[in-house]
Amino acid sequence: MDFHTLAHETLARYVARASGASTLTLTLAFDLKGHSTIGQCRQEKRGHYRIRLHCELCEHYGQTYLEDVIPHELAHALVMERYGRRAKPHGKEWKATLEHLEGGKIPSKKRPSYPLLRTKRTRLTRHAYTCDCGKKHLLSAIRHNRIVRKTHWYKCLTCKGVLLPLET
Repeated sequence: MDFHTLAHETLARYVARASGASTLTLTLAFDLKGHSTIGQCRQEKRGHYRIRLHCELCEHYGQTYLEDVIPHELAHALVMERYGRRAKPHGKEWKATLEHLEGGKIPSKKRPSYPLLRTKRTRLTRHAYTCDCGKKHLLSAIRHNRIVRKTHWYKCLTCKGVLLPLET
């Protein structure tokens, strides 16, 4: 069975457990990438929610991943629908909703660990700049490229001098 079918079946199972979830329109998307987000719930409009899953983690961890993430994100949708923005993302309403979905106490650890996410981290490139007071400033690649394209310039917060590339 492919992970798309498995994910939809897992969602249907948790929706059946939740009171009020049958009135929601829930869409699953397998479009998350990156290193830090393993799942996400987005409200598209009142009663309509998109649960975004990490495709690579679905493929690698299968049912274990789905059993961790789907109830977590469904609980967010239910809390947003019932309480709106008054409830905190992992507050008491969310915890009570997740406990109901899981059928008992939830573990104190909110986020499971998936080693696959840790292996692909890349280090951000920083570019050295200096100012009139001689202070060294490290700028991100985005800011560096803006300076190179001459669309932006940046000032030192201390001396108010324009930042110039540091000669290496």
